[in-house]
Amino acid sequence: MTMRNTRSQPEVLTRWLLVLFLVGVCSRGYGYYNQQLLHGPQMWLDVMRGTASAPEQYRVGVVDAAYWVVQHTGWRGGVLQLSQVFGIFDLMGSIVAALLLYRLLELSEIYRRSGTTMRWFASAAFVALTIYAVDWTNWYQKVGTLPTAGIVAMMVWLWSAHGETTAIQKALRAVGILLLVGLQSMVRADIALMLCLGVLLVSVLRVGGRLALPRGAAIATSLCGVLVAGGVQLYLMKVRYPQATYDGVPAFMLRYDFLRPTEWAATLIYLAPLLWTTAVAVRRRTMGEGMGAALLVSGLGYALLWICLGRLDEVRIFLPMALATAPLTVEMAMLQVGERSAA
Repeated sequence: MTMRNTRSQPEVLTRWLLVLFLVGVCSRGYGYYNQQLLHGPQMWLDVMRGTASAPEQYRVGVVDAAYWVVQHTGWRGGVLQLSQVFGIFDLMGSIVAALLLYRLLELSEIYRRSGTTMRWFASAAFVALTIYAVDWTNWYQKVGTLPTAGIVAMMVWLWSAHGETTAIQKALRAVGILLLVGLQSMVRADIALMLCLGVLLVSVLRVGGRLALPRGAAIATSLCGVLVAGGVQLYLMKVRYPQATYDGVPAFMLRYDFLRPTEWAATLIYLAPLLWTTAVAVRRRTMGEGMGAALLVSGLGYALLWICLGRLDEVRIFLPMALATAPLTVEMAMLQVGERSAA
């Protein structure tokens, strides 16, 4: 390939843009964590001690991991160092999510058979969707959001087919998926559960594209994932932290938020790419390649879960799923553009 042809490809520039944007977002996030720890360190100390209110007490994975890093490194001691570790976790999770998901887009059939102009369009669309999703990180910022995005992207990567694999490779994929489900369940079990349910449903119904595992193995692995996520959540609630309560905060939030139009506006703005993708998928009677169908089902299910149990304007709850569905949205956009160009 000539130097001119290399420069005409969008992939390298896209990766640089993604990384630069995420470094900027995470550096601001580190400043936010630093201010929180300066003025209100009790929030994370309570989680580490097991005295926080639910549901934060059940999301111990990132806080405990950060505290372990602080305790076992040669960095300058003190609780303020947690903010540095949280920032590093955010940067690692967001970069892993963005680059893995962009790579999935690159590997899709529609991207590979497209010309340079369409690949530039697809890459620009992916960058735009990433910025659209991640820009809300600092609104009700939580330390588990971007690490969750990275774990979810890794699960999507393992579920997605990348050519033929051996039986051993498939077994390792299944083990890796279940390990990631267990890890994610220590941060937010709901999203791990919903992702496994999406794969289980499309596998049972035989809809969508080919996954990395055969249908029987996909059903068994996703069902085990549901049990792992549910089991970890029950362990945290009933065994490890049985004393944690919601402290007067209702678990079902929709009845309190239903008549607040400003909060609905934030919800609908954030869900716009997913809703558009769903509408195009229904009209075209296609759910994209590979994990497309499972992600669409999981995304809609998780959106419903967020709307019912979370604050409507706390859109960062949906951020990991918004990023995970970005490649599917871009695929649908490419189909639409290709159709209109041919007309």
